[in-house]
Amino acid sequence: MFHYLSNTLAVRSSIYSISLLVCVLSLPSHAQPGLANSKQIAVVEGIQLPAWVEREGRKQPLQPGMALQGNERLHTGQDARVLLRLSDGSAVRLGAQAELKLEGLVLKTGPANAATPALLQGAVTVLKGAFRFTTDSLAKLKTRRELDIRFATVTAGIRGTDLWGKNAPDKEIVCLIEGKISVDREFNGEKQSHTLEGQNQFYIAPVGKPNLPIGIVPDQQLATWAAEVELQTGKGILQRHGATRLQVGPYSSLREALTVLEQSKDRGYPFSLATQRDTQGVNYSLVLSGIVDQDEAKALGEKYLADLDRGGLTLDPSRLSIKTSSK
Repeated sequence: MFHYLSNTLAVRSSIYSISLLVCVLSLPSHAQPGLANSKQIAVVEGIQLPAWVEREGRKQPLQPGMALQGNERLHTGQDARVLLRLSDGSAVRLGAQAELKLEGLVLKTGPANAATPALLQGAVTVLKGAFRFTTDSLAKLKTRRELDIRFATVTAGIRGTDLWGKNAPDKEIVCLIEGKISVDREFNGEKQSHTLEGQNQFYIAPVGKPNLPIGIVPDQQLATWAAEVELQTGKGILQRHGATRLQVGPYSSLREALTVLEQSKDRGYPFSLATQRDTQGVNYSLVLSGIVDQDEAKALGEKYLADLDRGGLTLDPSRLSIKTSSK
């Protein structure tokens, strides 16, 4: 949280500090200092807010197009979703109230004229919540995988597949939708290994108890599980090329605009600060871009107001407006 300056400070110092706040709070998250030379291993393709990335000990809201590096942690809030695209083309989906860590992911490529496919190595740790990893047919041909999906006690080793899993308070679930995976579990000091290679096979490890027999999930249950991680139409979807934006303001006071901006980011909404100059002087607005369309923007605005209210800041709905850029 930022702390605003006391009125007893010199005016020049106050102006300097507010200017610094503007630079920090309105800087795009993917352009934060110190990240320019980092290795990109994933990009955010779609979001259902609120969601955050934790990097270098600091949480900031996710936004479409944001580049992610290894060893970063993602968090999702109530009724949220995240869709990532890994550097090999695989898709990673994360459900609500979830936490995921990208650990040491790296895409190794050979010479441009070499016939050997690239190799994706590393691990994805599902700390809590629902998750899905999907490799499409083109990505399977272009890239090999030595990737572990880790839960609390269970690790699924994959080489190219479609996998759904969940780290719940009372159990860990791994469901193979397509392909083949190895599943290892540390239980009572022993390592237990299994192989899933039949479509829709699933494995459940209850907390503190032996795993259940491997079974076949019914189509209706699989559809329910899959829906836990899919972006939901009408819930305020943002995507990389969304042309609609939500605006808050205008404010004549920079200090007031910064207060709302700070709380919006804390609640997981990636607004940036914009200034407009007219005959009356300078006004300030908050802008959230990348929304799919006006219907999604309306749904997002309603959710945003409710989230701010839960955080202790009540915002007049008349301050919200929706704009769509021409293509």
